[in-house]
Amino acid sequence: MIDAARVCKKMTADFNRACETTPSMERWFFAHNLVDGVSRPLVDSLEQIKTRATKINVEAGFFGLHSFRQLLKKMTEEDRAAVLGVRAQDDLMLARLPAAVNNLISALMEEIKPIMETYTSRSRVPRDKLTLNNISRHWTYQFEYFLMFSPISRAVMRRLGGEKQSLLLPSFFRLRYEELKHEGMTSSQILNTMKALLAGNVRNLDDDLREFAAMTILADLFESCVIFEETRQEANQDEIYDLAD
Repeated sequence: MIDAARVCKKMTADFNRACETTPSMERWFFAHNLVDGVSRPLVDSLEQIKTRATKINVEAGFFGLHSFRQLLKKMTEEDRAAVLGVRAQDDLMLARLPAAVNNLISALMEEIKPIMETYTSRSRVPRDKLTLNNISRHWTYQFEYFLMFSPISRAVMRRLGGEKQSLLLPSFFRLRYEELKHEGMTSSQILNTMKALLAGNVRNLDDDLREFAAMTILADLFESCVIFEETRQEANQDEIYDLAD
């Protein structure tokens, strides 16, 4: 079990030391190997560091699994093999999801399967939020389609039940979103990563259905403001109409 207080103390100490030893510093990132993601105290500590960093014109953030993956994409196949040894499996990442998240996706898959080709509903995409967060045209189209299944998603959530789960799931997704944002990801990169986290690698019909359920959840999370911002906080790097990878 990670000692969050100790890690937060180390983060602050590392930043202080970097400021003292590198006066010309332009960027500072706290590197970690927390595969399951950072905890809330670490995000809060980074926010405090970023407030200080902004005053001295230093960019601050996390350098974790997702940043490491971006570096891997720039490496040759031979170099990747030398670093990783074997290819990482998407199933391992899915197995690390909280049970409540996997239960929600599984239940939603069962609800959607018989009606996914015929269901119609009306949901309004929050246009101002799309613009504010520089959501690409590709993801805008995705949200417009999958939001029609939002009532089913929320009904499944209520059925699975309980006050504890209704608090756990938004907190889980909000924390993952903030972690990715602090790694400097663009809007499209954040959404691609969260989709991969929920859906894994699509290989057969059941996986395709899981991807459908994952997209429904992402659209619902966006519309309900669990992920992304309602008011301007900081500039994102995406062009509004760039296509997602």
